[in-house]
Amino acid sequence: MKMEEHMRTDLKRVPTMKIFDFAFFTKSIEGIVELTIGEPDFNTPEHVKEAGMAAIANNRTHYAPQRGTAGLLSAISDDVAKKVGKVYDPATEILVTNGVTEGAYAAVTAITNPGDVILVPTPTFSIYMADAAIAGGTAVEVDTSKTNFRLTPELIQSYLDEYGDRVKGLVVVNPTNPTGIAMNQDELDAIADVVRDKPIFVIADEIYDQLAYTEGADQYPSIVKSLPEQTILLNGFSKSYAMTGWRVAYMCAPKPITDELFKVHGFAVTDVATFVQDAAEEALRNGQEDPAAMRPSTGNAATSCIKGSRSWAGKPPIRRVPFTSLPRFRTTWNKTTRSSLTTWPKRRRSPSRQALTLAPVGKGTSASLTPPI
Repeated sequence: MKMEEHMRTDLKRVPTMKIFDFAFFTKSIEGIVELTIGEPDFNTPEHVKEAGMAAIANNRTHYAPQRGTAGLLSAISDDVAKKVGKVYDPATEILVTNGVTEGAYAAVTAITNPGDVILVPTPTFSIYMADAAIAGGTAVEVDTSKTNFRLTPELIQSYLDEYGDRVKGLVVVNPTNPTGIAMNQDELDAIADVVRDKPIFVIADEIYDQLAYTEGADQYPSIVKSLPEQTILLNGFSKSYAMTGWRVAYMCAPKPITDELFKVHGFAVTDVATFVQDAAEEALRNGQEDPAAMRPSTGNAATSCIKGSRSWAGKPPIRRVPFTSLPRFRTTWNKTTRSSLTTWPKRRRSPSRQALTLAPVGKGTSASLTPPI
């Protein structure tokens, strides 16, 4: 008897995260330009690492409060209030999560009943599609390719008209991964108006909020400003503080919603390690300049990358420069020439071509730029 045939049938619709397999595969290719996972080219700031090590030395290695340590919850509340003007109660409206990935899982799982629809603008990072399937719902791709990859009120309304009362959630990632589109506050306000007073949750993934280069990006546009009562805010430390391996993030929502989210979070992961939370608190309290220090370097690299790639393709320059366009170079940009970008090891030609097709993210769109081979 094959026991795997008797497991939950919804899992048959859930693929593994092949983008991580692809990312580690590319590391075996010398001189490769990595356009894979969102991994900053910086290390965690020294003062943040020192705070984590000091916490371990002080035996901060036992269970943490499930919602988060008081210090980190307070720091998150202060930081969110400063950025978006919304004060979340540290004790009742914030949860510290094991990365935004866990926050997204908790959010989708908590709001989805069997048959519910979660609208996911594409291209997108793959977690929301899988989370909806795991929860017994259906992720419906909202194709933004015909609206210049921007989520518009008209586009959302067309899907609401089609799926009606089945729609339970709308994912709004801003700035967007992988396109790098950064919507301004007016655009987000217009999106909020479409779902306002409807039984639809907005899952606002703002993990890239401090690594955007569009005009007004420093004003932190957020749908929380226009629709806090229906929004579950997700954010974290992986991108802005180069803490991808620490697995620490947070989610914010009104108390009645957070109470339900807490049930999923608590039974799924129990808590986030205390010393990790201490390091994250240090990042927020004493590292406000850390993201700003990264921005000029990543911005210059992104501009060079986009200008160069569009020049080779015979396309005009563009003004929007997203963090998600950044390649990760084994050599410096000044030493990287066009020939190094277009040269691919012949002995890896077939597996490389196959690997590049592993992670489609929407109809006719791929998360990765296929190198010419």
